[in-house]
Amino acid sequence: DSLGKRVKELHVALNNNAALCYLKLDDFEKAHDCASVVLKENPNNLKALYRSAAALIELKREAEARKLLDKSLHLRPGSIDALKLKKKIEP
Repeated sequence: DSLGKRVKELHVALNNNAALCYLKLDDFEKAHDCASVVLKENPNNLKALYRSAAALIELKREAEARKLLDKSLHLRPGSIDALKLKKKIEP
């Protein structure tokens, strides 16, 4: 129903916003957790892919971050933000 759909949309938005806040607070574990909640609902959510990857890089989990960035770039080729972030972990 439309109420259930709206609740899901709000849940995604709130977790995406929380992920951004946690990134700014340097709480990378919580940022990744919030972005992961979004990605369970919508695996192609570009903001969540980026925020999760950014957190994973800070947590020294570059292989996982690279997979998320590759997916993000597959969905939106040429994304400057994703390319910049990927450059941080490229040799």
